[in-house]
Amino acid sequence: LPVADGTSNDASANARPNFPIDFKDCVQRFETDLIQESMEAARFNQRKAAELLGVTYHQLRGYLKKYDLLASQDDS
Repeated sequence: LPVADGTSNDASANARPNFPIDFKDCVQRFETDLIQESMEAARFNQRKAAELLGVTYHQLRGYLKKYDLLASQDDS
C-alpha cells in the first residue's frame, strides 16, 4: 500500500493497513497498476501484456473492460 506521501517502497508493502479500508478499492488500484505497468512493459501489446501477467489475452481484455482502460489504451 502507498505511504502517506503517495510513494511506495518494499517496507510499506509489508506494513499493516490502517483499518477500516475499502477492500474493493484497494484491489482495483492494485490490479489497474499491474495492468498499466504490464501494458507499458509490453509496449501496449495486449497479448504480450497478458503473458507478462500470467493471464490469457481474453482475461486481460476482460480486466481492461472492467476497469474502463480500453479507451485510454486505444487513444494512444
